[in-house]
Amino acid sequence: MDPGSPLLALRLGGLSHALEPGRDYLLGSAEDCDLRIADAESVHARLMVTNEGVSAFDLSSQSGLLHNEEKANSAELRPGDRLSIAGEVIVVMADDGTAALVPIPAMRNAATARRIVKIRAAAAALRRTDGSTFSQLMAAELRRAPWMMISLMLHFLLLLLFWWLTPTKEIGGESLARLGIDVAAGAPAGQGLPAPPSVVSEPELNDVHEDPELLVEEQVVATADGPKPEQRQPVENPTLSKRTRPSTRGGGGNLVRDEKDFGSGSFKKQVAALQESGLEIVFVFDSTGSMTRTILDTKSTIVEMLDVLRTLVPDARIGLVTYRDRGRGEEYLVREVPLDLDYWRATNFVQFVSAEGGGDRAEDVRAGLNSAFRQHWRTTARRVVVLAGDAPAHPEDLNKLLQEVRTFTTNGRSFVHTLITSPDRAGDDTKEHFTLIAEAGHGTCEPIENRDRILQRVLTLAFGAQFEEDLKAVISQVDRERERVDVKSLHLVREGGLALRQALRERPVPTTLWNALVKRPRRATAAALLDMLAATSTPSHTRHAAAAALQKIFELPVPPIDTETNDPPSAHRMERLRALAQQLPE
Repeated sequence: MDPGSPLLALRLGGLSHALEPGRDYLLGSAEDCDLRIADAESVHARLMVTNEGVSAFDLSSQSGLLHNEEKANSAELRPGDRLSIAGEVIVVMADDGTAALVPIPAMRNAATARRIVKIRAAAAALRRTDGSTFSQLMAAELRRAPWMMISLMLHFLLLLLFWWLTPTKEIGGESLARLGIDVAAGAPAGQGLPAPPSVVSEPELNDVHEDPELLVEEQVVATADGPKPEQRQPVENPTLSKRTRPSTRGGGGNLVRDEKDFGSGSFKKQVAALQESGLEIVFVFDSTGSMTRTILDTKSTIVEMLDVLRTLVPDARIGLVTYRDRGRGEEYLVREVPLDLDYWRATNFVQFVSAEGGGDRAEDVRAGLNSAFRQHWRTTARRVVVLAGDAPAHPEDLNKLLQEVRTFTTNGRSFVHTLITSPDRAGDDTKEHFTLIAEAGHGTCEPIENRDRILQRVLTLAFGAQFEEDLKAVISQVDRERERVDVKSLHLVREGGLALRQALRERPVPTTLWNALVKRPRRATAAALLDMLAATSTPSHTRHAAAAALQKIFELPVPPIDTETNDPPSAHRMERLRALAQQLPE
């Protein structure tokens, strides 16, 4: 927190829970939530704790979030505020040092599992005490207390006497009679006993299933965040079949297995054309202080964007550029992830981006766009740059910037689109500059509200605004299957060893395999991922996939890797991560 800002805690269920800076908290009824609320949705809300303060975001589908008795999609929390979730009132208070730290859900679940194992072991030990059976224990008790035998005998005699004296039940004054029938004697002449019914036995099956987990063709994992499986093409194209495509060996990655049913005929033709020519997208976004909501939305939806992109155009490349403003007070001017198939690196990159700095009106829009223009673009690909921001360029840069945009788009296959975030606060100068940039780039300029999913708009601009409804259908299908795990991936993770390491070297790493890694994390799996993360011989894309999986397994606030240098964490942090791995079940 900033100097003078109090550390905050939440008062919930009669307990105070401390909020640690640099950590996100999930609130809901699911087991993997940090704070569980019985009647809430599975993942109802998220708290993001930064050095500037604590922000709450509504993730529910219906119930909503109340901040000080008013419904809110997001809110900045202060001491004395009240959050209402599913009828539960949570009070925000200053942490005086007595509040308890909230354990990481994975560690909490592991501790619960260990307690259960200990209880079962203790019960088994009691059953094995002295090797005595139940009969032996009863005999010993009878020898130790002879009165028990006398009591049992008296109770037996009383029961016998009660049965003897009980009269026979009568119906209508007559005693019940016993009637015996000799079937053989009573059968008509020439007929014997009726033939017994024939019994048809089912043939025995020779299939032996070693692990019920592997019988399910598709499994679903509870992951919030992680890139999704690689897809087949909606339309096969003879020219495209000659191109080098991402491999699906080692678990595969196809989420949508019947893409030909998606969309209109014109959409299918557009997708087929992009599969043949190639599609490359660079998303450029402002990361100054006013862009907090946009950056949070980018973090939460980039996985979905990459998943849909891979579904439609498997060899599409993505790049990210974030910019601030020139000046000594800024931490950086531009940061970027270059165009690549490494979606995992792009996903990891945005986890480190925060909205800070700025202060004056204009930002260095020109620096951000020039970084995008300098990428190593394929000559035949459709090249799309999407700029998102809420502040104009420096006035002295505008003419040069427009000329650079025109130069980039002269080949007829390149486009520059603009998105004005928070249009109610952006101002007329931002609208004017972003409209001019889009016109120079043969693109469109769109205002976009905070509630919109910004990266879905990026997809719409990349494929064409006329295909918005078709893209919604693809997004809906991908959402339904986004966490699929296949049998081969489960088997690879279970076996481990060389086969798993080779599968993780696929480019890109199949996401069904990634889902299997985090579905039921084990000690050996985490140890193998840590070895690959630390080894200098591990390919960059494999190291980033391993880092993303470890972030999910250990519930880390950010992935354990430097996304700009691709360097693994320090030796000291690796030791801490290995200690966490030892706490996982075997």
